[in-house]
Amino acid sequence: MICGAMYCHAAVGDTFNKTYGSYSVTYKIISENPNEVSVKKVSVTSSPEVTIPASITNESLTYNVTAIADLACSNEVNIPKITFPDAITSIGKEAFNCCYALTEFTIPASVKTISNGAFQNCRSITSFTIPAAVTQIGRYNVFLLNTSLTAINVDAANTTYSSHNGVLFSKDKKTLLRFPDGKSQTYAVPNFVDTIGTDAFRYNTKIKSVIISDSVTHIAPAAFFQSDVESITMGKGITYIGDNGFRMCNNLGEFVCHVEEPSSITTGNYIFLDVKTDSCILRVPEGCVEKYKNIYPWKKFTNIVEIEPVVGNRFEKDGIMYEITSLTPNEVKVIYKDPLYTGVITIPASVDKGRTYNVTAIGDAAFANCSEVTAINIPNSVNSIRMGAFKGCTKLTSIVIPNQVTVINTLTFANCGLTSFTIPQNITKIGSGAFSDCTALSKIISNIENPDNVTLGTTVFKNIAVR
Repeated sequence: MICGAMYCHAAVGDTFNKTYGSYSVTYKIISENPNEVSVKKVSVTSSPEVTIPASITNESLTYNVTAIADLACSNEVNIPKITFPDAITSIGKEAFNCCYALTEFTIPASVKTISNGAFQNCRSITSFTIPAAVTQIGRYNVFLLNTSLTAINVDAANTTYSSHNGVLFSKDKKTLLRFPDGKSQTYAVPNFVDTIGTDAFRYNTKIKSVIISDSVTHIAPAAFFQSDVESITMGKGITYIGDNGFRMCNNLGEFVCHVEEPSSITTGNYIFLDVKTDSCILRVPEGCVEKYKNIYPWKKFTNIVEIEPVVGNRFEKDGIMYEITSLTPNEVKVIYKDPLYTGVITIPASVDKGRTYNVTAIGDAAFANCSEVTAINIPNSVNSIRMGAFKGCTKLTSIVIPNQVTVINTLTFANCGLTSFTIPQNITKIGSGAFSDCTALSKIISNIENPDNVTLGTTVFKNIAVR
């Protein structure tokens, strides 16, 4: 209060109360030029719907209501709905903490900052929409323990944040910021994410299984702290797990890690503290069990076993990418990779990846457009070469196909640099365009004993001049 010779008036920092039937509001003066107040405290005596006016008059002065102070509605457990004016620009720390009965809340379009813990323990709210004006959401606990919350939506015009299927992300969607506590029990992190943010799943009691895509490299501190997750599958891209990453995940029964070199993962403190590592199974890539048994914190796990391979799994060995095609017997095919193959490629007859796989096929477009490949050595174990396998290998001048191969598929050698080619004796079919646009191909030798038994597609030798 400031007093002059003739009068006194309220000053910045002063408070005054207004009563509205079954609830009262304490306002705090935060500016005199212009005249502005914050909502310092809301107190209710029953279960009213609360409406805060856009402006308020006190001692003949009118103040605009522009902020919600720290703890303004904290522990007011009986408020079902509260409405604020669009002049509000900030929501303070724990402003609505433990507003258990609050089922509706519209964040004013004018809000720019939402502080730590602002809506924690709002157990009855099912969704929030972040307005376009918001530029800062507190790093800690803003939407914590919102057990009915199934969606955090974001105005498309917001330049700092975004939402995907009700999950809160950074604007570029590379950082997952908060997974709603009431959302589905199983979640696969999208492959556009590279970071799981601090507290992203913290205290989540409904999440049961999380599959982390290979695109994710960082798991921030306390990302899963004390959540009820039962199964984690971690992609092969992880390089960092922050302090307390999975601390107190007491229900965790399976942790699948696809990273082949555990030493490549930088780990913070206490990431598995209070996880039941004596019963939780740690599954690691084939051939990597001993690596994990000999490095902290992974060696804390009593049960470390290999991930059981499944048909369709892919892996890279000595610069060649493979896909498992059979487990009885163990077989793989060579497949396309990015970056493309270059130079001389020697495909082995078998490859070890925890177990030994026979290399029996070259997959569709495996070497397509590998314009820097100069030679490919194919083992006799290969019996199948799929469509377009060598299409566009313009520097590939010769190649020997094993006798076990019976089909030269569509576009297999289209636009290759082949100068000569020997057709194996067991070929029964040559697909359409198999050698089309091989303009340097001048010599073909056929070892087929009965060419009448060979089925030819269309334009097999289009645009070549064989002599």
